[in-house]
Parts: sequence; C-alpha cells; structure tokens
Amino acid sequence: MRFIAAIVALMLATTSTAALGQVEVETFEIEGRMIETVSPKRLELLPAPLVILLHGARRNSGYMADSIPLEKIAQVAGFRAVYIDGSRLTRLYDDNWKGWNAGYCCGAAAAQGIDDLGTLDRIIGRFQDAGLVTPNRIYLVGHSNGAMMSYHYACNRPGRIAGVIGISGNYAMRDCPGATNLDVLMIHGDLDNIITVGPSRSPILGAINTGLDAFSVFMREQGARVAVLRLPAAEHALASVEVNVARETGLGLNTIVGRFVVGAPLFDIAIEEQDVDFRPESFVPEGSTIAPVEVTPLE
Repeated sequence: MRFIAAIVALMLATTSTAALGQVEVETFEIEGRMIETVSPKRLELLPAPLVILLHGARRNSGYMADSIPLEKIAQVAGFRAVYIDGSRLTRLYDDNWKGWNAGYCCGAAAAQGIDDLGTLDRIIGRFQDAGLVTPNRIYLVGHSNGAMMSYHYACNRPGRIAGVIGISGNYAMRDCPGATNLDVLMIHGDLDNIITVGPSRSPILGAINTGLDAFSVFMREQGARVAVLRLPAAEHALASVEVNVARETGLGLNTIVGRFVVGAPLFDIAIEEQDVDFRPESFVPEGSTIAPVEVTPLE
C-alpha cells in the first residue's frame, strides 16, 4: 500500500509521487506548506523513526531534499524522512524563499509571529495519529535558520524530540527545558561569519550572537548530550559544509544523519555506506592536507 494512503485524509492535496526502487517519495501540502516524504517500502504502514529536515532562510524543502538526499540511507536505517517548507521570508523575495520563526529569527516569519511551533506540532501529530512514528524517535535536522527552528522546537517541546542535528546554527535562549536527555550533533564551519564559533556581531543578524562554543556549553549544562563536529575550512552555506564534511570524514551528510538516527556512537556504526555515488563535486576522499577533526561521540 502506498504510504500516502495512511494519511490521505490528513493532506490537502497530493502533487506528485515518484517511486525510487525500494523507497517512495511523495510531495503534498499540509496547511499550505509543501512537504516531501521519503518512506522505505519495506516499512509499509509500520511505525518508524521520523526525521524532519528544516531548510535555512531563503531556501525551501526542495533545496534541503536535494542537499541531503535520504532515499538510500532511510531504506537501510529504517526511518521516514520529511522535508518541510517554512513560510514566505519576505514580500521582496520569490515565494520559494522561505524562513522559520525561531523566536528571534528570521524574516517575516519572526516579524509576524508565525506559529511554526504549532505548525510542526500539527504535522508531526498527523504522522503520529496515522501510527507511522515510533514513540520517542523523532529527530530534527536543520541548517542555519532551520537549525535555530530545530533547537527552538526541541527546547519548547520537552520530551517530544529525541535528537537534533544543527548545521551552521544556534539558538538564543535563557533556558531549554527540552534539552534533558536530548542528543545533539552540532556541525559548524570555523569560517562561518554569520553564526560564528566565538561571540561576534553577525553581519546578517545585526546583533551579538552567542557563537558555537558558548551555545554548545549551554546545551550541555541544560542536560543535552552534545557532540560537535567543527570544520576548519567550512563557511556558513550548506554547500560549503557539505563539501567539508565529506573531506573531513569521508561521509556525506546523508550518511551522518542515518548514523545519528540509529543511535550508535558517531561515525562508528554497522551500516554499509549507501551514498557512495553521492558526493559534492569538489569532494576529495583522499590526499586532503587538512587533519581530521576530533569528534566527541554521543554518550
């Protein structure tokens, strides 16, 4: 049975469906948000971990799906992936440029107080009501503004999220009730000048931001289990992070997501490489002059 059959009554409209071997990729709308799902056929209508991917500002769900394709990894690791659109960033940009209200950023979503927390509640709830989610196995993966939104949701929905992968992002807050027992992987470039490693004034956000170092300490103090992957040559853009993750670890971001979801120590779990044919154009698996980054495994 097609995946969409389980939640057809919950969707506004199905726009396209494409079967890719052992997985099914579907695109539809919920509350006016474009959503793309990746579901292994072997799962049928069984509960499975749910991985939600949130794009950065000025991007959309399609861009995130192209940047972190999870068809092969989801099939092997046994999870469903969901790529979700934010809301229109500003009237000055094309409607394909989206953003999230992470409490203090970004664009029209924050300025207008768009209830993205509620939107994610309802979207996640639809999958749960359909019996498609393994209890306590929901993960958020976000880049930039999407990382901020991932932390914003995890912190404000204690116990609902099992883990967050935050790429080039942080979160400005005084406390984080949802951090207790939360697994967090922070992937960040040392050359990121939007959300820096150390405290600085962001040329985009226009204010002092906490920086990666202070934020990682904060999340640990709040009760999260935190691993940090710093990339010496990476900038803020997802494409730059993508290339440098591959250079430093020999893995694609999609494999890292799969390894995080199955819950074994970072970079040390027994699933076969599934993204060997997906590498950034400038990926150089051997001969890099950059020393490997020291990574702290999740406890």
